Formats: sequence, structure tokens, C-alpha cells
Amino acid sequence: MPGLPRQILCSVLFVVGVLAALTLAQRLLSPRLQVQATEQALAPLRELLGGLAFDNDPRAEATTVTDSRLGPGPQQVYPVTLSGTRRATVVTATSNEGYGGALDLLIAITVEGRVIGVRVVRHSETAGVGDAYARADTDWLSGFSGRSLADPPPPRWRVRSDGGDFDHVTGATITPRAIVGAVRRALEWHADPASGSRH
Repeated sequence: MPGLPRQILCSVLFVVGVLAALTLAQRLLSPRLQVQATEQALAPLRELLGGLAFDNDPRAEATTVTDSRLGPGPQQVYPVTLSGTRRATVVTATSNEGYGGALDLLIAITVEGRVIGVRVVRHSETAGVGDAYARADTDWLSGFSGRSLADPPPPRWRVRSDGGDFDHVTGATITPRAIVGAVRRALEWHADPASGSRH
């Protein structure tokens, strides 16, 4: 069968050509895919930070801290910078004071110590009630934006039923009380020069 070696050679050349084309396509597309993957991973931080511009990858520069003001166990600190200058800090915080147990938060704070945004990233609250505080688009969480340790004054960093400035859903005070307390303590941590969150 004299044609057999030629058929085998053609098949081998075809496979080699396909592999070469796939390798070239991967090399050309890989940087673009990496950029897309990075942008997708940064999307929750961008949403939390609103329109704040930054040019670093806070995830790649994250540090781990253990501080009781941020809750039990290790917490992550994400520096947010533009041209090497710190613009904000995003920090994780945990409160064990929720109605259903632990609440994990993501809190963005400007260098000046004002809240940019707050997200509840994990909770075990009752369906419906907990969602009122956990959804990213809830008006209640947006009420933290622009707040600082001095606004409102420390005694008013409570829910309204406790004499403070923060609203809550009627009949559900435990969860908002836990979130308000966690945000206030994160601001206290941020204000501490030892936290390093301003540089």
C-alpha cells in the first residue's frame, strides 16, 4: 500500500499545524483573557468603591490583620491606590452579633476616614428580613456612605430604637445593630495610626 505513508505524513502534518495554530491563538489571547479575569475579579470592589479611580490590584496587595475591632479571626485589608498614592482602604469585618449568627462585611473607607460603601458578603439571617440589609442595592446600606466617626457623633452610632441615627426595618433591630456596630468599629480601626490604613 504505497499511499499509506503519505496519508500518515499528511495526517501528522495536519495535527502539527492545528497544534501550532492553537498554541499561537493561546499566546495571542492569553494577555487579553488575563485582563478580563482580573477585571471580573475586581468588579465587586469597583462597585463598592463607586466612581473612585484606582490603578492597582488591591487583591494582589492585600494584607491580613487580626484586630478585635474588625471581629474575630484574621481579616483582609485591601489598599486602593492611584499612581502609588493611597486613596482608600477596603477591609473585611465580621460581627457575631447578627440574629442568625455571623455577618461578614466588606467596608470601603477613604483616607480621610469616611465610609464609601458597605456590603454584607455573607449572613445567616432569616430570608426576607436579612435580605433587607444584605442586598447591594438596598437603600439602608447606602445610608453609611459619607459617614465618619464624627458624623454622627459617637453616641449616635446606633439604630434609631437605641437612640441613634440609623434606621432599621420595624421588628428587626438585631441585624442592623450588628452592622452599625461593625462599621463603627472598622472606622475606629482605620483611625488608629497603627493600622497603617492611611498610607
